[in-house]
Amino acid sequence: MNFQQGMAVLTIGDGDFSYSLALARILKPQLSKSTVIATSYESRETLQETYPRFEDYSRELASLGAQLYFNVDATRLAQTLPIVAESKFDRICWNFPCTAIAYGQDGQNDAMDKNKDLVRQFVKDAKDLLSDCGEIHICHKSKPPYNQWGLEHVALEWLPLNSFIFAGKVVLDRFLFPPYRPLKALDRKSFPCHDACTYIFRSAKRSDAEAFSSTICEEEVGTKMQTVPITEDIILSLRRNLLQDASQKRRYKVKRKTKFRR
Repeated sequence: MNFQQGMAVLTIGDGDFSYSLALARILKPQLSKSTVIATSYESRETLQETYPRFEDYSRELASLGAQLYFNVDATRLAQTLPIVAESKFDRICWNFPCTAIAYGQDGQNDAMDKNKDLVRQFVKDAKDLLSDCGEIHICHKSKPPYNQWGLEHVALEWLPLNSFIFAGKVVLDRFLFPPYRPLKALDRKSFPCHDACTYIFRSAKRSDAEAFSSTICEEEVGTKMQTVPITEDIILSLRRNLLQDASQKRRYKVKRKTKFRR
């Protein structure tokens, strides 16, 4: 997904903040010039009550130098995100945006118009917070009914004509972002995301000479992509990240069992 150290990244509505943590581990804001701002529409207290891993993740985020903000409205960022006035972001990411619907039926057809308006207003608001090389990343499932949202078109409908473009989409492989697990809004249950894609939007005026390269490069379209060989270092890095996540899960299960036995 082309996240590079030195970037300023803003995450929106990140459930238990596991995606933000994955990015913070990559960008290492404490040790580099990167910035990671993790936000939630909910209060900190609500997240503590809902998501069992939230406290662990928030502590690690803080130790990595990330900043956490709560009660942030994706459609009113200028009014609800305190640091927004002096900030510009290279990536603004919102995974699985949807309005809150009862009984876990978020994102279904009967709420499609509300969800489309949610995306339209978010992009309209977020575009002003982008750096010159900035991108908006919206990740969502690509099977019905979600593919009927028409994200690549809907996101641009409230913007001036030809000011912003849909650059393309990238398949989401959540295993590249440990410990990320997509979760339902205000529900600790996860859901399958094997069909999910990240839709990339950026300014139509972006220059190829910007500080960070595009997630999707136009010159690569229709050409054979370079194959990167798997090295021992890559395998060891993947193994280390996956084992770290598995170890955390085991500790959490033991902790819960001990708690219930008392």
